Amino acid sequence: MCVYGCFLTSSVLLLSLMASVCSQTCNGPFIHPPHLLVRYGDPAQANCTTTDNAVNMIGWETPVGATSEGGVAHLLWTVASVTEWALRDGIQCYTVSDIQGQCLQYLNIAIYKPPATVSIHVVNDVGEFVEGQLVQLQCVIEDVAPYDHLSVTWFKGQQQLSHAPIRNTTVHGDRSENVTVTQTLQLTASREEHGAQYRCEAELQLEGLQTHPVKSSALLWISVLFAPVINCPSKVQLLEHERLPNCTAEGNPSAKVTWFKGHQQVDPESALRRKDGGQYTVMAKNSLGDSNQTVDIEMLFAPEISCSMKAQVKENDILPKCTAMGNPPPEVTWSKGHSVDPLLPLSRAQGGRYTVTARNGVGAVNQTLDIEILYGPVITCPPKLEVRENEALSGCVVDGNPPPEVTWYKGNHKSNPVSRQFDPMSKLGKMDGGSYTLFAESKPYASVHSTVEVVIISKGNIISMSGGCVLLVVLFSQIFH
Repeated sequence: MCVYGCFLTSSVLLLSLMASVCSQTCNGPFIHPPHLLVRYGDPAQANCTTTDNAVNMIGWETPVGATSEGGVAHLLWTVASVTEWALRDGIQCYTVSDIQGQCLQYLNIAIYKPPATVSIHVVNDVGEFVEGQLVQLQCVIEDVAPYDHLSVTWFKGQQQLSHAPIRNTTVHGDRSENVTVTQTLQLTASREEHGAQYRCEAELQLEGLQTHPVKSSALLWISVLFAPVINCPSKVQLLEHERLPNCTAEGNPSAKVTWFKGHQQVDPESALRRKDGGQYTVMAKNSLGDSNQTVDIEMLFAPEISCSMKAQVKENDILPKCTAMGNPPPEVTWSKGHSVDPLLPLSRAQGGRYTVTARNGVGAVNQTLDIEILYGPVITCPPKLEVRENEALSGCVVDGNPPPEVTWYKGNHKSNPVSRQFDPMSKLGKMDGGSYTLFAESKPYASVHSTVEVVIISKGNIISMSGGCVLLVVLFSQIFH
């Protein structure tokens, strides 16, 4: 927008304008560009032009680079290096015309200066902070202008702090020129802050700049002293011969970690055995305090089978119970060439070699054992036996495990007074026919017996005779000889 007025610019202008009257019919002058944004120390220039053919003089009124010239329609203002902050307060182009009188146009110029340095430090730095202590970080931006367009951003590592408690900004220096700006970030020392890296970043946010000048401070590392905290699981499963878990203690200064089982200190580097499971205590201590934590150690180990190499099982009983120790508790299976159900009753034909297998998540083991089936005596005997004269008694089969004790009696029972024990290996004569009783005994089973009728076949004839008829036959043979 053009600004028109009458003022005295110089002694030359005063002489030429003494008789003139301010005119309100100014058409120009015009400045290009109408606005300048110049970095401090950079060159600057602007061109002033007029369309009034009656102009006697055109000139620049400015603290630096003032100039004027007559008989021209344009005049260039140029400065090799902008170092005067007063340029922001008054740069104007004027024309003097016989028709329009004196006319003015102001040049809008803004001078900026990016931060020379950006630094960060701790207020009242003591080197290390104790947990809970108030900490103030100070970001110092030196030699920057204009300060009211300055933006300060805080970072913790890669994280931008959008809700950090920041105190008021302090400005040092002439606010119309380059100044030093100080901003304070307030935080509380904690173990989470130990080792944190902070930095601050200054940015000039000026309209018209393609790229806003940004400058960052170096990283500031925070050291916080705090009592130890133990990092250890409450329950741990270990294999036999492994060592205690590597439990760490987070603390500053570093904490010493010790292990106890009960009141006895243990070496965490020693190999553990299966009996070493149980509850342990981990203790950590430094100059600021101590802490402890209990850890339940469960020992895992492969199965072990406790079973005899041979076993005797009564018929209709089940397979013997073989115990298997291991952690986790193992699964026990039986096989005899194929899988066997150990809860099914056994028959006498199912004796032989079996394999027991115990398996858990740590390992597997197997053992073979011979199973002998025990069963009571069994007599297989026909109701009638024909035996040749002078031959031993045969034809009956006795079975059992353990092998039964066999006893023959001549008669229908051993308790019969007329019965007598008989040697089955003795040769039978013509008079030995009749009822015989076979007894079979094997402990712990009950004895069994079987009665059989024995018929003697004489060698002299093929007549079969019972014991009761032998005497009559002999008598008749003597009479009719």
